[in-house]
Amino acid sequence: MLCQNCQTKDAAVHLKQIINGEAIELHLCPDCAAAMGYSDMLGIFQLPFGRIFGAAAGKQSAAPEQHCPTCGFTFSDISHSGRPGCPDCYRFFADKLAPSIRKIHGRAVYTGKIPESAGKGAQNERRLRELKSQMDDAVRQQDFERAAFLRDEIKDIVGKETNG
Repeated sequence: MLCQNCQTKDAAVHLKQIINGEAIELHLCPDCAAAMGYSDMLGIFQLPFGRIFGAAAGKQSAAPEQHCPTCGFTFSDISHSGRPGCPDCYRFFADKLAPSIRKIHGRAVYTGKIPESAGKGAQNERRLRELKSQMDDAVRQQDFERAAFLRDEIKDIVGKETNG
């Protein structure tokens, strides 16, 4: 997509502004965005993924760097660019990426939505996992009344599954 202002360079800055309920979109090249005063504003929104992943990279030892067997990226490559080279990088560098992902998203495990087509079994399975986790937390906090309540709720769900 070409810049809407100069019509010569590729648009790299995409802005959406809502005024009185109407959305106005601007697609600008970096030069036109800077000339129009948008470059200062954009610095606020840019996430420092390179610095976030880079913090974990600084904790590495001086051992030779490992390369992702699929794309050849190293963890340094990920920390400099702020993104993995391929989906396999997530598995290969899981131990190094997990703390940064947890810091960004609040957890390192994706729990996404369960499609309705998966049926009640998948929904019950997720609910059981959540209840067991809550029960373990209650036991750790020595809140045994809550743990017993959660245990009973787990038994109800398991009983309904086995009885049909």
